[in-house]
Amino acid sequence: MAEAYSCITYARSRPEERRADAYAQDQQDAAEKVLSRSYRILGRFGDTEFADPFSGWLEPRPGWKMACAEAQQIAREDGACDLVILTANGIGTGDPYLPGTHLTEDLENVRIQVCCSERAGHYQLVSLHDAHARFQGQNERERTRHSGVPIRLPSNHPKGELFFQPDHRRKQLTAYYCNPGHTPLELRWQTFTRRLATDDHWSDPQCWTDFRVPPNSAAYLHSFFQGEPEGEAHWWRFKSGKDREIAVGNILIAPSALTPGFRALRCYRYEPIALRRTDFQWQSKPSLRTQRLRMRNWSPADAAKYARLCNTEEVMRFLGGVQSEAEIAADIDYFSELGKIGLTYWVVERMDDDAFLGFCGAIIVEEEDSPIQGAVEIGWRLSSDVWGHGYAYEAAAEVLRCLFEEMQVKAVVARIDRQNQASQRVAERLGMTINDNLQHAGEGEQVLDVFSINECAYWRTK
Repeated sequence: MAEAYSCITYARSRPEERRADAYAQDQQDAAEKVLSRSYRILGRFGDTEFADPFSGWLEPRPGWKMACAEAQQIAREDGACDLVILTANGIGTGDPYLPGTHLTEDLENVRIQVCCSERAGHYQLVSLHDAHARFQGQNERERTRHSGVPIRLPSNHPKGELFFQPDHRRKQLTAYYCNPGHTPLELRWQTFTRRLATDDHWSDPQCWTDFRVPPNSAAYLHSFFQGEPEGEAHWWRFKSGKDREIAVGNILIAPSALTPGFRALRCYRYEPIALRRTDFQWQSKPSLRTQRLRMRNWSPADAAKYARLCNTEEVMRFLGGVQSEAEIAADIDYFSELGKIGLTYWVVERMDDDAFLGFCGAIIVEEEDSPIQGAVEIGWRLSSDVWGHGYAYEAAAEVLRCLFEEMQVKAVVARIDRQNQASQRVAERLGMTINDNLQHAGEGEQVLDVFSINECAYWRTK
């Protein structure tokens, strides 16, 4: 480091806690004395610690803005300038309030460094990038140390599975999973993350974390700290219970969305044990239902209704044309047999009057020459008499929910004639997009676009 190198220092204070503030001031003054041996300190700026916003960036704070402006002015006059952030053990834990690393690029000829207190009277200058890495490592160690550790459930905790406890002094928000019951709760937790404002894919964890939550307690999950270097979105999946009685919950969390109205965990029932052909009969199971519709497996009386209402030139325009009686019978037999063991195209009925509307559901593509062989394909076909009422979207949305939330499929596709704009609009409302790599040839000159959606994209629509 060159002799008498130009320098601006930036410090923080906590006036509401006099003892901590006095200790911090002593540390920062001592650090400046050490810096003055090699630097020509031309200015000192500062802000109050633990200031908003929650994101933790220092740029909006007036003292930091003035420090940056002064450092730039000195750099223009002297050719270069260091802007040194003075840390203090008396302020904050791990001193998380660091500016974004992009500032090392935005400030021309200004180098940002962090003066860390290693022990009494000893200080070390580290780069902003290294300071962020230190803080991130400390956060991860704290999360690992507390993972699954239970606390007594506060008497005023909000209803629901998740409980967020704020620490206003440290600008920290801690998430817990609640067990308000009188018996221990078996819990499995899986977490996916992705950086905000990027095209990164969600992480793909390979295992579940197992907790046992005592009665009337809450298990530690995660802490969100003000000032973490890069904001992340979290997708959490839970399984609570044991044997065949398990509830599965999913939630998407972004730091900027940690508000009381965003803390609802979407749960559903799930049977985790592989089912045999004989113990999964859709006829004896609760059917899929929406506000206006229900979906069930086929019965012998449905063939005539389907032939009369759905096997018309208008309905079959983009589906290969009107079918023969033999083709209809073969399709319905196939759908019915599939429905006895799982996925199929289910009958769609209107609940108000039990009217037969058509079908909607999903099957596994078995065509050997198809580029989507083995994929789960969603489809719908409704009578033209009920077009324009939103039934296709309503039924398909419930099928998607069943596929991703109950059956936990990884991705769903749909083949749609390029000229069938109505079905394309339904697919787009569902969050599906055209996969250009899977263009599919239909009958004759027909061209089918393959729409697709994966589980990550599905949960982003919730």
